[in-house]
Amino acid sequence: RYWRDWSSDVCSSDLSFISGGIAVLATLILPDGETFFAFGQTLNSPSRRWFQAKIIAMNVKTAAAVVLAGLAGAVAAVTGEAGPAALAILGCFIAVIGCQRSPRAIRPFLVQWALGSYAIHLIVGAIAWNIPNLRSPDSIVYNTFAVAAIKHEAVAQGAAAAGKEGYVITLIALYHIFGTRNIAVAIIASAIMGAIMVPIIYDTGQRLFGAAAAKRCVYLVVLWPSFIFWTAQPLREGGIALLLAIAVNLTVRIRERHTTLRVAVLLCTLAVLASYRS
Repeated sequence: RYWRDWSSDVCSSDLSFISGGIAVLATLILPDGETFFAFGQTLNSPSRRWFQAKIIAMNVKTAAAVVLAGLAGAVAAVTGEAGPAALAILGCFIAVIGCQRSPRAIRPFLVQWALGSYAIHLIVGAIAWNIPNLRSPDSIVYNTFAVAAIKHEAVAQGAAAAGKEGYVITLIALYHIFGTRNIAVAIIASAIMGAIMVPIIYDTGQRLFGAAAAKRCVYLVVLWPSFIFWTAQPLREGGIALLLAIAVNLTVRIRERHTTLRVAVLLCTLAVLASYRS
């Protein structure tokens, strides 16, 4: 009965997000494929061949992170929130897939830090929303406006003023697909944006300054306290940061090789960015 009553609260999936985030972070210390390869060399021939075929071919940390984060989404489903659970699981795969266009040698690093960013955003976002002194008043305004729009209710227009309507429209779309009962949808969306930024930031840094500097850029994006605090909450800041990262990356790519497609995508990105912040 207590669990049922607790799950009916507006933030019923918070425990799932926090536990899931901790689970994803825990995978950062798991052994990688090379460790299993060394262990496989000590086995007899049949077992060694099995390791080579089944284990060494994949990245163990990536698989473990996806499984654990997926389990966190399943726990969220137990609370009766199928929409946030589905989005939470989808976010894990988006974080992994977003790193697949990077060079093979750097993919494990990017996947780990993308999932780490995803987990940190989930944890910080859930905590900030439940502590009044940390919760941003703007996040309440955006959420109220989006929910009212879905329900066709009258509401003040301040949240959709010029330079803000882009994020509100994003929330309306997410709520329409995944449900309006839980603010968790907006928190997960912010976490997905934070995860997607990792491979984009690395690619930009690598093209401008080299691989070593690119890794340092990733560390700053994932671990800088004030950046995480504001982008983890259901605010415009996460979308603005992601759009700026995409725009800078496209600008660097256009400088290297000018194509009509890149210019078109850059213009579209800037147009969307203008709707997020005037």
